[in-house]
Amino acid sequence: MEWIFFKKLVERKISSVAVHTSYGHLVELSLRMGGDIEKNLHDLGIIRGNEIRENISGKNVEEKILNLWTALFNYKPIINREWRGDLLIIDEKCPLCTNISVDFHYCNFIAGIVEAVIGKECFEEKCRAIGDDKCIYRVKKVV
Repeated sequence: MEWIFFKKLVERKISSVAVHTSYGHLVELSLRMGGDIEKNLHDLGIIRGNEIRENISGKNVEEKILNLWTALFNYKPIINREWRGDLLIIDEKCPLCTNISVDFHYCNFIAGIVEAVIGKECFEEKCRAIGDDKCIYRVKKVV
């Protein structure tokens, strides 16, 4: 019941401030509902990303990612392109997992948003919440 309520909340157009405020509750509900928490968070991110996709512009994928981060967090991440075509989004000051310590990729919601906005598979590879020094998202095969 609570999961359905929260999914409906995420489906509505809500501000980035509301996302930050309610993210801890989203994670808590996802944990209580069971199943794969990282997949649940990723799927909810895809729902949110589908809603905001048309509002994020850019000449290329990198620019769209920078604009997305600015809209969500009001700063820009570091973006590195690997030789095989993957992009790494490096966020050294992720506000979602600041002062959080868990055993799963806490910010996978953001990976879902990125995936929906740019149309390429994305997952969180490293997370400050599990002890890494930064959050890193991998976007697969961007050409």
